[in-house]
Amino acid sequence: MADILDISLNGSRVAAQPGGDGMPIGNTLVGNILPGMVETDPDGVREPQFTDDAAATIVWEDYQRAISYLDSKLWMAEWQYIDELYQSPTFDYDWRTTNQTARISRFNIAKNSNTMSNQVRRGIFAEDNPFLLKPRGRLAGSPNAQTYIDAWTEIFAILDDRADFEYNFGLLIESQTLQGTGIGVPGWQERTTVKRRRRRVKQPVPIALPLGAPKVVNTQESDDFKMVEEEVTESWPYFEFRRLGTTLWDPKCSTPNRPDLSAGYRIDYDPVTFDDLQAMRRLDCYKDIPDHEDLKRFFLDQPVGDAQGANQTADQMTDDRSLVMHAVAENVQTSKNPFSHLLSRYVYWTAESVMELIEYAGRKKIIRNEPHELGDHALGYTANWWNIPYCLYGMGVGRLNAPDQRMDQGVLNKVLEMIGFPLNAPIIYNSASGNAPTQQVVMGLGTLWGINAPSGDIRKEMMWMQPPTIPAEAWKIYELGKQGGEDLVGANNSVMQGNNTGTQGIGRTAAGVNRLGSKADETISDPLSHLEGIIVRWTEFKAKMVRERMPIAEIREILSAKFAAAIVDQIDMEEFLDFEFEVKVLAGQKLAAKAAIAQLIPFLLQIVQQPQLMEYMHQKGWTINFKAIEDLFMQMSELQGRQDIIVPLTPEEQQQVQQANPNAMRVQAAATLEKLKGANKLQEVQAKGAQDIQKTLVDKALDHISGDVPLELAEARLERNTDMGELQSGVPGLGE
Repeated sequence: MADILDISLNGSRVAAQPGGDGMPIGNTLVGNILPGMVETDPDGVREPQFTDDAAATIVWEDYQRAISYLDSKLWMAEWQYIDELYQSPTFDYDWRTTNQTARISRFNIAKNSNTMSNQVRRGIFAEDNPFLLKPRGRLAGSPNAQTYIDAWTEIFAILDDRADFEYNFGLLIESQTLQGTGIGVPGWQERTTVKRRRRRVKQPVPIALPLGAPKVVNTQESDDFKMVEEEVTESWPYFEFRRLGTTLWDPKCSTPNRPDLSAGYRIDYDPVTFDDLQAMRRLDCYKDIPDHEDLKRFFLDQPVGDAQGANQTADQMTDDRSLVMHAVAENVQTSKNPFSHLLSRYVYWTAESVMELIEYAGRKKIIRNEPHELGDHALGYTANWWNIPYCLYGMGVGRLNAPDQRMDQGVLNKVLEMIGFPLNAPIIYNSASGNAPTQQVVMGLGTLWGINAPSGDIRKEMMWMQPPTIPAEAWKIYELGKQGGEDLVGANNSVMQGNNTGTQGIGRTAAGVNRLGSKADETISDPLSHLEGIIVRWTEFKAKMVRERMPIAEIREILSAKFAAAIVDQIDMEEFLDFEFEVKVLAGQKLAAKAAIAQLIPFLLQIVQQPQLMEYMHQKGWTINFKAIEDLFMQMSELQGRQDIIVPLTPEEQQQVQQANPNAMRVQAAATLEKLKGANKLQEVQAKGAQDIQKTLVDKALDHISGDVPLELAEARLERNTDMGELQSGVPGLGE
């Protein structure tokens, strides 16, 4: 049973104690790791391997160190502060409170961060694939090099779709832009799923035709379909976006955008449920997970319970600890279903090993402790907006624009209070004239009041207090707060905001617009370069897993769905797996070359409009690739529907083009004429042959008549010969 567990300490058996609730007693956290708890490599090639008690101690204490470091820096990073300014709530002061202070939301951070993140996302995903593969190595000069490049590109595209890469990478970009750092982690798993497809019960009926191929005819029986289930095992990589605080690194990690260069470990916090543990037990990499009945007993005996929170950083950006709108934290049980009771799980990754610990009922248990195959990709990926020297994390638009939004919002609200002063101005009175109210009264429209006016002028006895004058400097500070934030992060660029009028200034000419676009691209060039590093490493990770883990049959199946059978057949799988390539990200290339391509557009348009130039080039043995020109136009416009503009001709269209071609029509007419001439010549030869046979028969008959042969005999022989001639096949006209 799972609630009986042998616990060893220092290599000796201490006890075998019942847990009593269906779950293991757990591992013992030790003070110091002793020699019997670790196995080291004498050559120092591989990392040390620890016993489960030692592993549990390492995971738990390193997680506490990472939490302490990150939470202590939370006030400096200002992540929660930025999170609140992004939504700019107005719940503190409004018309329902007695303070009567103006509170108008301003969304400078939200506007600027979304403007910049949208530009970055467009730069990354302007193409169908955000990367380009270039061959290198010993097979770069192979005749099949381009075929291998196309095959690898297709494999990567399918794996990106399975990982939902564009969506998760988009979340990473938003976190990078707003908070300064985006986090993503890669992984690889095999999924066995049941695919349901509708298949015909009976196939259509083929009908033979006098000419051509048989015609397939659908019948009532062939339109009857049934559901067929097929079990399929596929390779599914995953690229997971991680919230700040849910993934922690070694506090000494000091290399921006590259945690693999300086971090000793990465720890992920992920609560698990009953179903999660059931699925994990079916995998070979997990151990000591209780069986179904024991798990069921534990969760039914403890139907309600939240897992321990990740840390203060993660909790402050959830509904439980934040003042603004967010979802409930992942460690909170939100269902009455007892099997949704959550247990804390901590996954500890190094460049070579992985250790997983679950926490339940005050106990801790290692359920995975083994080497892995991910390499240094297991340490995860990060991308900053602006780097901070000697720090993994960076600064984003939120932190850069926070002071400007506060200044903008503060000045605006105070000005609104001053503008609204006359609508609720206090009343002042001459206290020496005896006009002081003796009780709480309400003065308003339609009420009647008697005023003592010794001077005879009521206006001198009671009046509205004069409103203050709004200083002119207030509007300057307001504009400074608004424009200063946009200037700092580059969101003020007219091309970036998409509102270039083109009627005055630099935007009135094509060259000026190109310069504005180039300046806008320069603004996001650094964040883009940080994201390019993630895309390159993610592509390298996929290549590693395809070479080492992906079944060859699955590779062929993916390629067969894209390419013709002849292309797939010529791929040598050993060469395909050994093929080396360099990964180029198209976003950076687009930013660098976009202005240059724009300058080429007028020249390319002239080529298209000058058919004489095409004729001249044909005389010289050259031609123009109009498809390449179309691709350049699509790159500039960033349209995604390019495959629908220039498409191959259908067989019917090819036939129509050939019929409309004058040269083809002349050739066809000449061929028809020659065919007719041949047919006439054949008929002429056949007719002449028949005449020659008849003449010969007559001559032979006359020879007999001229001799001693009686006439009756000659006629009989002529008739016999005529009958024999009619029986001969292929002699036209005989006997007519």
